[in-house]
Amino acid sequence: MEQRIELANNLNVLRFTCTKCGKCCKDPNTFINVTYHDILRLRKGLKLSLEEILEVIGFYTFSKVNIEKFMSQMVYAPIQTEQGLAFIGLLKKQDSRCTFLGEDDTCTIYEHRPAICRTFPFTFLMSEDGKKITNKIGYTKKGIDYCPGIKKTAPIVKKKKIGIKLTTSLAEIASDAKMVESWNKMVENKQIQPKAAKYIASILLMEDKLKEEKSHN
Repeated sequence: MEQRIELANNLNVLRFTCTKCGKCCKDPNTFINVTYHDILRLRKGLKLSLEEILEVIGFYTFSKVNIEKFMSQMVYAPIQTEQGLAFIGLLKKQDSRCTFLGEDDTCTIYEHRPAICRTFPFTFLMSEDGKKITNKIGYTKKGIDYCPGIKKTAPIVKKKKIGIKLTTSLAEIASDAKMVESWNKMVENKQIQPKAAKYIASILLMEDKLKEEKSHN
């Protein structure tokens, strides 16, 4: 099926340059979602053990009322844990700063940062008419609210370039959702205990098995 990338209706061009202000990394009302792809990138890039991953990854739980409201705003799926449904994200410090945000407000894991960080402040809406898929790129609400990098004097961002990043990110979110669905079903069927640490361990084991299979081919 043909795929097209267009700008949102109210935009003629996309303009953005990161000013390294750190606002997106220390907003108290935002946490940085991660997929299993992000976790594996962190593992590889930072050479982290399971224990070290659990020191930088958080499992965010909400009350039943709040999680139903929150889920309507999320594209990432929550997993079943010993504390109930939880969204996985990078841990934050007491002052709401991302655990990987340096004192100078720069990212200390820039080359290995999660997909959600790579695509901010952009987002897109996807529509399908049976013959083609149209992806309309725009700015996230939070980007518009507080990102100083979105301004008329900022460099123009090629829609094809950001479109590739966004479609890659969506593909990762979709495969992550399948992984989460499989985990949650196993928990529901009492095939596995709903332990957050065990979920992360299963991701690492999956990658190790794939590497082993490739080494034998």
